[in-house]
Amino acid sequence: MANELVILGVFKLAMTTEIFEAQLPMYGDEDQCRDHFSNVVLIEAIAEAEGGLVDLISITQANGCNQAPWDEGLLSQDGNELLARKLNCVKGSDLLRFAFYIHFYDECLPLIWGKGEVVCPPPMAMPERLKMLMPYRVCD
Repeated sequence: MANELVILGVFKLAMTTEIFEAQLPMYGDEDQCRDHFSNVVLIEAIAEAEGGLVDLISITQANGCNQAPWDEGLLSQDGNELLARKLNCVKGSDLLRFAFYIHFYDECLPLIWGKGEVVCPPPMAMPERLKMLMPYRVCD
């Protein structure tokens, strides 16, 4: 498992009325807002921390958007508990389970990270445990 990024799941953001109404002023147009959030996903993964930290900033896609993971959360090994949710919280000395959001996700492209490319499973509905542990937080 060393130096691997294992994707456990890619989950579509369940756009709620609260998220939509909070984000709409940033876009001004309902169609643009819906379009923007149609490609937001939560990715759950496992990786080994090098030097105690998983370098999430190196994760992106070659889709011209240069999006990086954000609003990451460190999960328990079984994925049923949120241990931390703040910048650079995906750290430790063992295999780490974590989740992060990424905008402009293209399911046809692999993720690129510091160790190469990772093919992801197709996006699916977000499970209830992740809705509870990692709810989408609106951008300012």
